[in-house]
Amino acid sequence: MSKEPFQVLIADDDADMRGVLRHIVEKADGFEISGEAADGEETMQKFEQLKPHVVFLDVEMPGIDGVECARQIQDTNPATVIIFITAHNKYMSEAFEV
Repeated sequence: MSKEPFQVLIADDDADMRGVLRHIVEKADGFEISGEAADGEETMQKFEQLKPHVVFLDVEMPGIDGVECARQIQDTNPATVIIFITAHNKYMSEAFEV
């Protein structure tokens, strides 16, 4: 009996970074991309619609930033795994708090 793959949502305002992450996830056994989002509002809409197990989440996005998205996701479903993606050190401590 095979297990269902973990559903993944990729949220990043940089289309190239979404492409890199998509490529990595597609090569990983047991994971499947359920959707992508380019800003915070779209991230939350897709999260509510798709109910992914894992969210790759850019910290700095237009609208709702990634840290606030993470807070809302954790309030909705604390079992969701959030993996922050950022090139900015200044967000690290706040991201780890969430």
